[in-house]
Amino acid sequence: MRRTLLFLSLFAIGSRSTHAQVLTDATRASAALDSLLQAAAATKQQVQTHSSRFATKTPWSGKRRQRVRGFAPGASARFTWEQKTVLRRNGTTATRFTALQNGKRVLRERRLNGQLEYLWLKTDPSPSPATASTTPAPAGPAPGTYGVLLHGGYLRWNRNQYVLPSTAVPGTTR
Repeated sequence: MRRTLLFLSLFAIGSRSTHAQVLTDATRASAALDSLLQAAAATKQQVQTHSSRFATKTPWSGKRRQRVRGFAPGASARFTWEQKTVLRRNGTTATRFTALQNGKRVLRERRLNGQLEYLWLKTDPSPSPATASTTPAPAGPAPGTYGVLLHGGYLRWNRNQYVLPSTAVPGTTR
């Protein structure tokens, strides 16, 4: 019994380590980066164009902090996207963008002085039958798309992990 469990645990560990290989090929990593950026831009455009109205909120420190929310048509309290901009005292500008579809977060984007710092994209693997029949097919990324871009040049696109070449990393000059 113990041998069987040991064998199965080693088999499970071995199968996980094969997926953890990092690809360092510059052309494949750049292609994955382009695919992720295009999918994120398509998702962002789709969410922003389908919002019926947007509202801004600037507190007493409105010169430094701004929040803009876009709302879904027919739903007054449910926002579909949100952008927060903070102008810091040292002169830097931090921007965060969040997009939601069907109440789930699908896109997170963080920029510092306009340079992309962090990007997270995850689309629903299978749209619900109720929304699939009532809404047209989106022009964005394919269902089940997943991608993460970190500041250091590390990229995960669907099931593959990449290390970007230093010239292709957005926002850095290594």
